[in-house]
Amino acid sequence: MPDQDLPIAGPARTLVLMRHAEAGGAARDHDRPLTPAGVRAAAAVGDWMRATLPPVDLTICSTSTRTRQTRDAVAVGGEVRYSDELYGGGVDDILDQIATAPDAARTLLVVGHAPTVPSTAWELVTQAAPDGAREPGAGDDLRRFAPGSVAVLTTTAGWDRLGEFGAALRTVRHPTA
Repeated sequence: MPDQDLPIAGPARTLVLMRHAEAGGAARDHDRPLTPAGVRAAAAVGDWMRATLPPVDLTICSTSTRTRQTRDAVAVGGEVRYSDELYGGGVDDILDQIATAPDAARTLLVVGHAPTVPSTAWELVTQAAPDGAREPGAGDDLRRFAPGSVAVLTTTAGWDRLGEFGAALRTVRHPTA
């Protein structure tokens, strides 16, 4: 458990962890494109994000075709960085990529894959929860993290200290299209 009195970055930051939308098949897994339903679901998530959340300053996206297409369909603007480490990587790889985000970025979107995206959300929520207490039902929403789902978390920690302090789960949104 981190020392809660350690200095943190200040005003709340928003982290959106998104699993790519529904994908079809391809000869190589990395090349799998979104299905038409996946494109619609990602666009609906983008509509919801623009109506509900602060503007996205930075997106960190896996290099796979389906994550790139998900990010394009979400269309939330801001700077975009593509990361090979998010394709097939683990929780630490996502946290390492988040740690490189500039301090000025207040809202960060990460578009990646299961099981790493929901596992990262769970790790952050667990790290932030005092004495292991967690929101009732949070684990259920993260266990059934379908393609196109997003977890919205907030933290006052700097991006480079997110793994140490964790984040509070604000909502999990599953695809509607």
